[in-house]
Amino acid sequence: MQGSSFCEWKGVARYFDVIARGKTASRAAWCYDCPTAGIAALAGYVAFYAGLMDEAWVGDLRIIPQQGDFYGGRVTPNLDGQIKGAPGTRHW
Repeated sequence: MQGSSFCEWKGVARYFDVIARGKTASRAAWCYDCPTAGIAALAGYVAFYAGLMDEAWVGDLRIIPQQGDFYGGRVTPNLDGQIKGAPGTRHW
């Protein structure tokens, strides 16, 4: 993985290119080396944009990528309600 930094309200994020099976997904993963206090537990973990992967799983649940290109979230079949990311939901 190749990294670059970007400053966000959560701290400085490092972004990585993911290379697998001969394909490269640019800036498809990120981490916070020194996150702000509210999300300190995330230090040392890497997150992936599920929509840029061939498939992604949480345990035995296949992830449905969150709509839109801003959020790095994921949707699993056990979630209820409206999911942020669809057109018109970016700032609520």
